[in-house]
Amino acid sequence: MGLNGETDLREAKMKNLVKSLVLAGALGTANVASADWFDCFCPVIGVDYYQAWMKATALFGNVFPKSYPGGTVYVGAKFADCLGFEVGYDTSTRKSRSFTLVQSTGVTTGTVKFRRSGAHFDLIGYMSVDCLDCVELFGSLGYGWVEPRVTFTTLAGPTFAFNGRGRSVLRLGVGGNYLLTDCVGIRAKVGYESTSSLRTNSTTPNFGFSNKPFRGSITLALGAFVRF
Repeated sequence: MGLNGETDLREAKMKNLVKSLVLAGALGTANVASADWFDCFCPVIGVDYYQAWMKATALFGNVFPKSYPGGTVYVGAKFADCLGFEVGYDTSTRKSRSFTLVQSTGVTTGTVKFRRSGAHFDLIGYMSVDCLDCVELFGSLGYGWVEPRVTFTTLAGPTFAFNGRGRSVLRLGVGGNYLLTDCVGIRAKVGYESTSSLRTNSTTPNFGFSNKPFRGSITLALGAFVRF
């Protein structure tokens, strides 16, 4: 083998060595990143008292209830010191209200029963408070699905339902967690939901409307959670 051949062989061996070192470094970095990710991953299960204030538009201000107490059950995780998510189910109690609706066709008096339910997926950003190890603040941005379920009974006797048309809503929230132990904590959160997108269609054509009867909702959540 000539001098040029020996030089080419040494260069080939050097290239293979460099490639091996780069590959080993990449694999090592990936393993460390994966290990760090799993070290930070922290599942969460929680339950909240969930209060929604959902006002109606002007036409229905004296028809629908404005306050909807209920609850939320959710699961989620923190996958970094400052990031996490949650998936939950929200429901309210069934609220009743007497109403008088004035229309061009006359005056309708009766009782309405209303319940709202749905689900949500929120991304959450956390911020620790340096001087308080047990307190962390958070903000959330998410997608929700809210469905209204409405039943009317008029004084004249007939009972009819609105077809509640569930819609996607934008969810925004800010709040804080207080850790009672390393695993158990409580939280408070205020939020906004774009429930002005909801629809309700009357099954009784003579009742005379099918439109967007609601405005956006202000929400309050108070609850407890467990981290694993």
